[in-house]
Amino acid sequence: MKTVKIIFLITTISTIVWLGHKIHQLNSKIKSLNSKIETLLDYEFKENEFIQKNFDFVNKHTKSKFLTIRILKSVYKYSQLYNLDPKLILSLIAIESNFDPNAISKKGAIGLTQILPETAELIAKMLNRFFYDLKDIEDNIEFCCAYLSILKNYSKNEKEMLQKYFAGRDFNEKPAIIYAQKIFKVYQNITNNSEQQ
Repeated sequence: MKTVKIIFLITTISTIVWLGHKIHQLNSKIKSLNSKIETLLDYEFKENEFIQKNFDFVNKHTKSKFLTIRILKSVYKYSQLYNLDPKLILSLIAIESNFDPNAISKKGAIGLTQILPETAELIAKMLNRFFYDLKDIEDNIEFCCAYLSILKNYSKNEKEMLQKYFAGRDFNEKPAIIYAQKIFKVYQNITNNSEQQ
């Protein structure tokens, strides 16, 4: 009888230790989930704030609430992913296409950010993407942000990064310098408007 009690006691203690370990693992997972939820809520809050502050600026060009929100959500998403200033991306889009996702330049650049098809092919390889559409808002903005993040690594500052986006190797020539100045002028307007709200 004593042996049975000892075996029962050992089994009970083992079960309690095992349950304690499982509870500890569960608490760690709960802490991790809470942290992820906080991160998502923070992202959602900042994204909504960005949309609210920049909605009027974009909507006056698109004249479509649906299109405006799609553009703003994509700009915020990919600028965060590639560590870029979302207002700078909006400024680039304003200059490049005036927020027209179907814009095509005389040189064949396509979409909101006016990416050339040959540049898009290189970016697609880098992103391991086989299918994309430069007239698609998300694809176009993602490719622009991916490309700018590469240029950023090889530039002294954002001005030089934008000049390279515009002119490649000829980034120090006057048209590229003027291009960057135009973008920064729009950027200043967006910044001033969002600070007033």
